[in-house]
Amino acid sequence: MASKDFIYDLLDKLEEERIEYLLFTLERKDEDGAGELYYNFYREDSREDASRILDNLSKAVLDIDENDQDINIEIEDDNEDEDE
Repeated sequence: MASKDFIYDLLDKLEEERIEYLLFTLERKDEDGAGELYYNFYREDSREDASRILDNLSKAVLDIDENDQDINIEIEDDNEDEDE
């Protein structure tokens, strides 16, 4: 099994800089896979933002092709239309 020390080093650095994060790792072993989710939120509304991002990300991941390098997910407020 590969060492995850570099992941913990990254998480330590993000916390040191007070950067909010949501990190998902996926490890494949033959046909089986396992995922781990690491997160740290400082603001009250960060959980809602993360939930919207994950919802959009789950849809975007299905549309990735082999030429895609990055996925940019915008945080859109569900209440934005109500304010107008």
